[in-house]
Amino acid sequence: MDRGARVGAIVAAGVILLVFAGPLAYAFWPDVRDYVAPQHFTPERWEQAEYLNLDNGLYRWRMRHSLMRQHELAGMTRGEVERLLGPGVGGSDLVYGLGPASRGIDFGTLELRLDSAGIVSSYEFRRH
Repeated sequence: MDRGARVGAIVAAGVILLVFAGPLAYAFWPDVRDYVAPQHFTPERWEQAEYLNLDNGLYRWRMRHSLMRQHELAGMTRGEVERLLGPGVGGSDLVYGLGPASRGIDFGTLELRLDSAGIVSSYEFRRH
């Protein structure tokens, strides 16, 4: 392969990389950002990050990893969860709005399932 063909192949490969890397970075970067620059969970910050109050820069969705590292939600009583996170919505289960997830297109929720004794049997962070 002569020099001109090699340069052309390198340029073509670069263009293809840019065409595909841009959308891939856009698609996956928000989730990477949650790990690289998460927001630290405290009950006070959780309360300040109201579900739809985006003016203060606090996002419950981005606190979820810190929350899970600090607190084992499974096994907590309804009262313990509500003291930690405030009142949730729902009847026999608890649901918390987490605000924008990723690029703000989706919204997140934390859904806690309680057993008949009011103990968290499982939980899930969901993107809607």
